[in-house]
Amino acid sequence: MATMSGIASKLPSSDGKKAETDTVRERMSKMSDGELLRCGMRAKLGHEQGLKTGEVSAEQRATELSEARLEWNRRYEKMPLRDSF
Repeated sequence: MATMSGIASKLPSSDGKKAETDTVRERMSKMSDGELLRCGMRAKLGHEQGLKTGEVSAEQRATELSEARLEWNRRYEKMPLRDSF
C-alpha cells in the first residue's frame, strides 16, 4: 500500500513539475480503489492544512489531490465523487 509520505519521498525534485505529476499519476494508477480513496482523503486534508499554515508542501498536496480525483474519474466516470476528496 502506497502512502502519501511514500509518494512524496519518491518524487524527483530536479525534474520539475511534469516529472512529479507523472510519478504521482503512475503510482495512483497502481493503487486499489480503497488505497486511492485513502490517498485522496489524505491529500485533501494535507492540502487544507498546508494552506492554513502556509507550507510549501501545499502545492504538492494539490497535485496529489488533483491526480487522485482524475484517476477516480478515469476508473468510474459515471460515478463522480463530487469532490468527496
